[in-house]
Amino acid sequence: MVITEDIPIDNKLKNLGVTKFVTQGELVQIVVNKDKIISFDRHPKEFRLTMERFRESALNNTAGLSERIISKMEHVLVHPDNNYIQYLQPGNGNAGNESDSETLNQTYATVYVDKTTLYEAIIIDGIPLFAKVSTNSSRISLCTEIQIDEVNAILPLSANLYGSRPYEFDSEKEFRKIEHQVKSKENLDTLFQKVKAQWNLYIDNGKEHNIMCTGDTIFTYFQDKLGTTHYDFFVGDNGTGKSNNLHMFNILAYRNVLSSDMTAPNIYQLLGNDKNGVVTICEDEADSIDEDRTKMGIYKDGATTNINVFRTDISFGRKQFRFKTFCFKAFAAEELPDVRKAKGFRQRCITFNCTHGSPRYDIAEIIEPGGDKKLQQLLDDLFKLRNMLLIYRLLHYFDEIPNVELNIKDREKQLFKPTFRVFQKTRRALEELKLGINKYLSDYRERRLNTFHAALYKVITELIKREKTIELKSKLIWVNLKDQLQGRDIVGKSMSFECEDFGIIYQGSVTKSLQEIFGAERKKHNNGLKKGERYLKFDPKNLEKLSRIYESPTDIKVRIIGNNSTKNKREAVEAVEAVSGCKHGFSLKSKQRYSRKDRKHKHSKNYIKKACLSPNTASTASTASKKNTLKNRTKKREVLLIN
Repeated sequence: MVITEDIPIDNKLKNLGVTKFVTQGELVQIVVNKDKIISFDRHPKEFRLTMERFRESALNNTAGLSERIISKMEHVLVHPDNNYIQYLQPGNGNAGNESDSETLNQTYATVYVDKTTLYEAIIIDGIPLFAKVSTNSSRISLCTEIQIDEVNAILPLSANLYGSRPYEFDSEKEFRKIEHQVKSKENLDTLFQKVKAQWNLYIDNGKEHNIMCTGDTIFTYFQDKLGTTHYDFFVGDNGTGKSNNLHMFNILAYRNVLSSDMTAPNIYQLLGNDKNGVVTICEDEADSIDEDRTKMGIYKDGATTNINVFRTDISFGRKQFRFKTFCFKAFAAEELPDVRKAKGFRQRCITFNCTHGSPRYDIAEIIEPGGDKKLQQLLDDLFKLRNMLLIYRLLHYFDEIPNVELNIKDREKQLFKPTFRVFQKTRRALEELKLGINKYLSDYRERRLNTFHAALYKVITELIKREKTIELKSKLIWVNLKDQLQGRDIVGKSMSFECEDFGIIYQGSVTKSLQEIFGAERKKHNNGLKKGERYLKFDPKNLEKLSRIYESPTDIKVRIIGNNSTKNKREAVEAVEAVSGCKHGFSLKSKQRYSRKDRKHKHSKNYIKKACLSPNTASTASTASKKNTLKNRTKKREVLLIN
């Protein structure tokens, strides 16, 4: 016997015009506005297919309901707090009857990606939806849930559950209008200019500053497709507007979360355990960030993908969770973290020194316009641009981002290469970004030359040249380092000294750095007059590698020099070496520079042996002879051999 059941209707459905909700066996009927009937059968196995039948019936000529009303009804029906799911589940002939099938397991997300489809959570007219795009379609579709399998589904967050600002649209018409504009008129070049124009309105800290921040804003929308990112650190005195930079990122960057005094658990929850780069993070008042070792670990790991943090929940047994760490991050503080405590963190940051400026508008006033029409219009413009950036991400997410080769290496490449990859096919944007990157790369190198290890490298290389040996007494290194740093004795502590740049220096930590970073081998004389003396033996190859870090020219122009082909890889290596110095072996004397015409000759095996002196085999006489030979070959050649 088939039982007919009238289902109680709550105010949410009544406000949508629903006047009757009836189940009769597997048949479900919903009456809207008294004359429009949505009639469909429950699917015997899948809730997802049941909802597809609901949508199909609602769209047909019998009901003739608008897409907006249907989407709102779907949201009410599938939301677990509204208790309608039990009447729509497979096998539920009547309310209150127990079903043999499994109940639907629902989770919430802001973004979900599989091999062929991207889902982005948005809000349209107050209704949480997913904007969906796949590899086989150029149109963005809307849906209320993601059905993973028969018993698992993912729902979009409601507006009040977001950690970041939700992407909100007044109507589907507005969404489609922006989609059409982005599809027909916008590209990375045009969006770059639009985003830069907004930064110029609210931030007055120099042309290159806003260019870099513009590039970073757009980069965040594709951060999850790339393997590395850099961080932005805005430092300045009170009143310099450093925090306003974070407010700009908070509005325009991809799903940005702005806060101060973030804890490690906060970060774990924001980044989640499913996918890299689901948010971006801005942390204000980050002056004591170097005091939190856990956060330092997260931030150092979080500049590259696929490094996870594991935590165990003992609330219900011992369940282990894996949390992601990767995303773009920006910070603001009155001073940079301690150079020794946060060395690894600072190496991942581009530092922006903020000074007093006179921007046209104050972003802090725009965020809360207080009813002012002009300020409200400026805020609306920001939000419209933000929505355009999200739609551009949806339309171009599955586009290839080809690899590029640059004339920089190692950490510098990790910092700046992702930006080059995103903008490599642009014209004006890429040229502007080169200006900004060249400036901040030069600043980055200058700061690196002012580090403790740079000072230590200078002492070691000068001693090797002076002593004409790669074996140096520990005491000799210590005395010269103290002189170099203008160290002051500490009463009662003979194994340490204090200096203005780096505070208290301990001899033990110096030896440890020389072993672990410089690759020195610790030795002790066991016989002869030097019996008992401790010394360190340095490997010329290791010192040559360090020379690329601590002797690199600060004035550099970064450029794209090829793709992944073998030929271009070779050219890339040569271009890097032309900037960084000699290719093989650490020389006891200064490195050589060559003109572009000499590249082919300078990399021949015989010439390398002549030009790059080995501390064990080279002689001053032979070097001078070879210098004269090279000089006679061409007057234009730029060779600086060591005397």
